[in-house]
Amino acid sequence: MRLRFDGSAERRLRMALALFFVALVVPGALLIARAFGQVQWQEFHHYRTLAEQLAGGVERELDAAVRGEEARGFDDYAFARRGDDGARSPLAAYPPASGLPGLVGYFQVDSAGRYSSPLLPAGDVAAGDLADLAARRALDARLRAILESASVAAAPPARVDADQRAATATAVAAPAAVPAADNLFERLRQAEGQRQALS
Repeated sequence: MRLRFDGSAERRLRMALALFFVALVVPGALLIARAFGQVQWQEFHHYRTLAEQLAGGVERELDAAVRGEEARGFDDYAFARRGDDGARSPLAAYPPASGLPGLVGYFQVDSAGRYSSPLLPAGDVAAGDLADLAARRALDARLRAILESASVAAAPPARVDADQRAATATAVAAPAAVPAADNLFERLRQAEGQRQALS
């Protein structure tokens, strides 16, 4: 025996099947969309955690390098040390040896804004005294150019001779503020504040 459906029953069956299909598809699509969103957030947090770990590692390495450099004495930034019978400073080596990638050379700016570097000895140097004198002078000029472009020194760097260095070392009990250096530190503090505000 065969069942016969009239037109309205067939339409009702189609409508019921369509509603059933929509009732399955809509929640399924919502679940899939939510799952993709959750995967994206997990990836975001994973990469954020990796970035924070990398930044922390870089900061620790940089802090260790800065502490090592800050431990150096004032005389280390001269070509020859005063207390060691004129022995060369370890920073006077050419090319500069350091574990810091990208290091151009060593220099210091004293409290009066004067530049000094261990690359060249104080006073005039005879051409035969240092085999690499031209290269040392070129590197010293490059350091000065970098320093001037960063505007850390109060005035264009002037070469400091040994007598001036000794007078400065004994006369300066507490370093005086260098306006350009203070300005640099103020800019660094502002950048740090902006970075903390963003995080």
